[in-house]
Amino acid sequence: MIPVTLIVTTRNEAPNIERCLGSAHGFIDQIFVIDSDSDDDTVAISRQYAEVVSLPYDHSKIIPWIYQWALDNLSIQNDWVMILEADQMLTSPLKEELQRVFSGRDIAETGFYVRQDDILFYLQKHLRYADVFAREELKRHEEGLNWKLEPRLLGTPDQRVLWLKQIFFGLPLYIRPFLYFFYRYVILLGFLDGKQGAIFHFLQAFWFRLVWDIRLEELKAQGCRKGAGEQGQCVSESEVHPSATSLGGGS
Repeated sequence: MIPVTLIVTTRNEAPNIERCLGSAHGFIDQIFVIDSDSDDDTVAISRQYAEVVSLPYDHSKIIPWIYQWALDNLSIQNDWVMILEADQMLTSPLKEELQRVFSGRDIAETGFYVRQDDILFYLQKHLRYADVFAREELKRHEEGLNWKLEPRLLGTPDQRVLWLKQIFFGLPLYIRPFLYFFYRYVILLGFLDGKQGAIFHFLQAFWFRLVWDIRLEELKAQGCRKGAGEQGQCVSESEVHPSATSLGGGS
């Protein structure tokens, strides 16, 4: 085994988690799964391979907070920590490279990044993300959920992210992907990143958010059809996308 602690975060990842953990079991010294409110077999499967810790997801914080929580609170017994998502796995070539790196020599580097060059992997993952984000946005509107933190431009990094997200939520569907891409690629000088940067900004800033909007509209239509017999009306787009000032405080 290599002297590494693996951290995997999950939420309803039953179709993926065994493949992920199975690829690391017997090779990685210590494995943690941090599960956030799964209601499928994710936890039961994970316990066969790893120590499982339950941690409710906090939508008021940006994604890396879970990993920071893990570093601060888990009983990590190795100097090196590896992070995998539940739909990723350790391939044989990667294991060979890791075995070579941890073969006993002193490691001068302080960290490594494993590149993922498969465009289909990226697209499939972000299709799932688009569905999750669309459902969260619709639920936040329907249940009148506020952020747990006050969105502030000049606040903490988390508050600043919420402030920007609040503005994004207030923009019209199908217009906001164009505006966000312009913000990322032009105002933030993304065009200086060359060909690879152009591809990344197009996919992450425009395409992903366009799919998010399409999925949100689909969910709205499904809700209308389901509730038409009971309420006789559907939620208008202006109601689903209130102005930024009406959202109050939270993410």
